[in-house]
Amino acid sequence: MAQSISGNNILNPFAKGPGPTKPEHMQYGDHSSSYWPEGWNYQRYSDATAEDILSLPDGELDKMQAGLREVLGEHGAAAMSKHNFERRLSGGATMLDAYTSNARDRRASVSSNSAADAVTPSWLKQWRKRHEGQPWGFVGVRTGCYGGGGADQRWQQFRAQFQRILEVPFDWAVENGRSGGGGSTSGGSGEAASKAREMFEVRWIEDPALDGADVQILRGKFQELQSTLSPGFSQPIFLSATDQVVDSVLALAPEDLPTTASRRGRNPAPWIHVVAASADRGVPDEHVEAAWFRDVFKVAIEVLADELWWIVDSGTMPLRRITRGVKGEGVAADAGNDDLEDIWWSTAPSAERLKKVTEGDD
Repeated sequence: MAQSISGNNILNPFAKGPGPTKPEHMQYGDHSSSYWPEGWNYQRYSDATAEDILSLPDGELDKMQAGLREVLGEHGAAAMSKHNFERRLSGGATMLDAYTSNARDRRASVSSNSAADAVTPSWLKQWRKRHEGQPWGFVGVRTGCYGGGGADQRWQQFRAQFQRILEVPFDWAVENGRSGGGGSTSGGSGEAASKAREMFEVRWIEDPALDGADVQILRGKFQELQSTLSPGFSQPIFLSATDQVVDSVLALAPEDLPTTASRRGRNPAPWIHVVAASADRGVPDEHVEAAWFRDVFKVAIEVLADELWWIVDSGTMPLRRITRGVKGEGVAADAGNDDLEDIWWSTAPSAERLKKVTEGDD
């Protein structure tokens, strides 16, 4: 039977808080959490794949993570995550590989296993499950780079560079699908990734009237189109390319362009604004999770197609939980908050964030 937790709020996973920290040689195990769903224990949690996590009933993942924080404290839970992160980098591909690990390490682990062990990315599983053969992606709104002085040329340069960065996850999936024995002649994940890539796009809305438009105007524009969108585009979010977004992409030196070997979680990185289609947080204002909601936040472009799209499309968690570890644009309280990421990479804490939490002031 699953063990219950009482009186424990689910807190920001990056926030410092009271509780024990991890001793130097602490051994993790079933005792590390006050709650395990039925059939789960520490070993299963630490080795879980994204598919395992998606199979959990609603709310069970949150309870399990809250149980870890209840026993280990915020610092201790972060230290455990770092421990598992480092262990996974030296072992096989597991849940955290799908979120934050270095792509070179992931390629090495996949190529060293048999074809049966080759990793199919979560985004590809999601596309095949719900949208195979159909277009999918995001709606994007051009909210900057209008006017004369070569603005249109600059926009076209941005579009081309943005597309190259956006396709990094497809490059990785095709390479590893083939190296793992799933090449195009076998009908494996390499072929599926190539097909998914052909169907993926960002549908841009371009109108000079939207230059510098506020969030409410952008939401109205998106909502006008929402009922006409195919399921693969009908998400509760859309993209916004401001002048700052264009700068973050075009300022990159050629050697700094992201590749399949780039380390995720780095800062700076090319990013784009993601906007919630609705300002509704989904819970009352007094609810603890209301504070997690960010209606405009930065996302690394190279994780749009894999990390962000699949978790939003799958409905695994509401947007407020997706954004609970990232700073919101225009949120004054977030500006100096070192417990939040500047750029969203995934729902898992970045290696840099884990290092700051575990090595920071105790």
